[in-house]
Amino acid sequence: MTGEVQSADYVALLEAVKDEIAASRVRAARAVNAELISMYWRIGALILERQAAQGWGARVVERLAADLRASFPGARGLSRRNLHYMRAFAEAWLEEVPQPVAQLPWGHVRVLLDRLEDHEVRQWYATRDAAEGWSRAVLETMVASRLHLRPGSLRATPGLGRGCPPAQPGRPSRRGIPPADLRIPAGTAPLGLVLLRERHIQVRARTRALNATAVHEPRPPE
Repeated sequence: MTGEVQSADYVALLEAVKDEIAASRVRAARAVNAELISMYWRIGALILERQAAQGWGARVVERLAADLRASFPGARGLSRRNLHYMRAFAEAWLEEVPQPVAQLPWGHVRVLLDRLEDHEVRQWYATRDAAEGWSRAVLETMVASRLHLRPGSLRATPGLGRGCPPAQPGRPSRRGIPPADLRIPAGTAPLGLVLLRERHIQVRARTRALNATAVHEPRPPE
């Protein structure tokens, strides 16, 4: 039995099961995030609708936040500030939540709402973020450096730069790295530092993953 457990076939089985578990966790996390983003949009749409119908002002959001926290003690994301973001979210995308936006973490959606005013530009950054798996720090840096105005990125038409603040350094995160074909123009040192940090993190993560595969003993179930 010991020989069978340590055989190459068993190692292959173990790795296949581990890959399936990891992939399922990723799919589950994405599904949960998509539902959370959709719920935030629906809440924002409800607030917009009732404010328009009843003529309520901003104070209703403060009362709503207090009542929701009383009804769902311990729940996160129901603050007055977050409810205002939900309202702005529904106002930015009036019809529905586009698929790329639904794939983004809520913090990324807030960056798009805070930093950009043009709907087309917002949608462009959301699509690139979802496709490339940017971290929040990289997204902030890309917006600050006006990536959409670079040749070949987006139509450089008048008004597309509205809402973009001046470049500011961001804090690197572990979520992902931008595509390798992005060229960094001169004078954008903060962006270069962020990308280098992101690549360093990815290399370290891959090294840890390779070291983990060398251990053949299965871990106890969680």
